[in-house]
Amino acid sequence: GQVSAMAMTELTGAALLGSRDLTGAATFRAIDPATGAALEPAFFEAGPAEVAEAAALAAAAFPLYRATPPEARAALSNSRSDVVPAATVALPRARRRRMDRFCLTR
Repeated sequence: GQVSAMAMTELTGAALLGSRDLTGAATFRAIDPATGAALEPAFFEAGPAEVAEAAALAAAAFPLYRATPPEARAALSNSRSDVVPAATVALPRARRRRMDRFCLTR
């Protein structure tokens, strides 16, 4: 469920590239829209080299993914489905309220 997934998911600010967690001096922070306060953690700011490497890794993995039967793709997708709700729960409540208000008023 969401609680167990959230308990296992730790927000570190690292960027995942292939099987590596990337960190570095170039970072940015999320801002709490209700208070204007910078939130923890600082997130790694990927640059053009990291984007190019991610694109190359995705291109290299695509033939194997394309050859994977749909049932296996679905199983992989379902095995990760608890991560998205956990990330949503981790968003600051004020940010969600503000986003909801923005979506409702536009």
